[in-house]
Amino acid sequence: MDSSMLFGIVGLVAGAILVALVAWLRAKQAQAQSDAAKNSAGRIIDEARKDAAAIKKDAELHAKDSILRERAEFDKEVRETKRELQTQEKRLIGKEEGIDKRIESLDRREGDLLRREQSLKSREKNIDEKTAECDREVAETRRQLERVAGLTREEAKKTLIDQMVDEAKHEAAKRLRLIEEETKEDAVRKSQKIVALAIERLAGDFVAERSVTVFPLPNDELKGKIIGREGRNIRALEAATGIDLIVDDTPETVVISGHNPIRREIARLSLEKLVTDGRIHPGRIEEVVQLLHLGPVLTQSIETLSKGFKRRVGLAQAILHDPDVLILDEPTDGLDPNQKHEVRELIRSMSKQKLIVISTHILEEVSAVCTRAIIITKGRVVFDGKPEELESQAPSSVTKNRLDWVFRKLTGGEKAPEPELSPVGGHA
Repeated sequence: MDSSMLFGIVGLVAGAILVALVAWLRAKQAQAQSDAAKNSAGRIIDEARKDAAAIKKDAELHAKDSILRERAEFDKEVRETKRELQTQEKRLIGKEEGIDKRIESLDRREGDLLRREQSLKSREKNIDEKTAECDREVAETRRQLERVAGLTREEAKKTLIDQMVDEAKHEAAKRLRLIEEETKEDAVRKSQKIVALAIERLAGDFVAERSVTVFPLPNDELKGKIIGREGRNIRALEAATGIDLIVDDTPETVVISGHNPIRREIARLSLEKLVTDGRIHPGRIEEVVQLLHLGPVLTQSIETLSKGFKRRVGLAQAILHDPDVLILDEPTDGLDPNQKHEVRELIRSMSKQKLIVISTHILEEVSAVCTRAIIITKGRVVFDGKPEELESQAPSSVTKNRLDWVFRKLTGGEKAPEPELSPVGGHA
């Protein structure tokens, strides 16, 4: 009995210890879970704070971007509004100027009307005076008729008939003049209508005939050469000639379009030479224009140019296709000193690659640009050599116009003046 109670007590104590141990382990586990939960909660809170800070920063950046965009849009709207206001202001200024011009025109018209009114009043006054004079003449005629009432019946009748015939002629002349004026006005209106209809019906054919030249090509392959890479060739040709070139699907055809017939013909001749030569290099045209300083007058027609620029255009046509031999006649005639210097420099630079023959009566050209001089008179060569050799034929006593002196001597024209002898040893 005692042993069983002892076992019972021991069992109770062991159970109590076991229960206490389990409770302690559960409390320990709960404490660990609580610490882990606190740590996890702390991490979550930290992450949440970081995310909140990032979100806040993004929101601030987004807000700044939105503010900048809105400010840029506002500035853009302000600029557009300013431009519109400036445009409207310019338009209003233009309208105001137009109104001022119309007011000036109306003032001029009013002045014209006043002058016409004064003229009409003056004419009306003259008419009234002439009417009064006519009335006086009629009254005088009637008085004369009354005085001659003692004439025979036939004489009085004849006088009356003559007067009636004169009045009838006068009225008939007035009526005829009025009919003639009305007929002229009607004829002018009808002729204007006929001319307008004729222009309307024939304008298309006339414009096509007067503004278009059709240039035939040997084959369609030349169209590509004329156009060039990225259209550079055709643009250069159009810029140099001032004419539009139309290259379309029409076989073996290029259309030269322009209202200036001289420019169209120049473009046609240039295109013909380029096609015949087979080497289409519009860059050569620009080079020639630059060499001869033709840029300022490139868009003018030739007939409006000065004599000097016409000389330059002729020189440009001569060197356009880069010939091996170039013959120039009086190349600097009509040019001012600056232009002469430019042309001479051009001739010197070209003489390194080609033979240049100059025909001139200006002897300063010989010493300025020539390396060889030939003088021909009456079909006979009287000199062939260097300009220095030609000048050396003049005596040392000739100090001015030495080439002129030698030229007159060689050509047998006006007798060359005898050189003046310098005094030697005190004797003349």
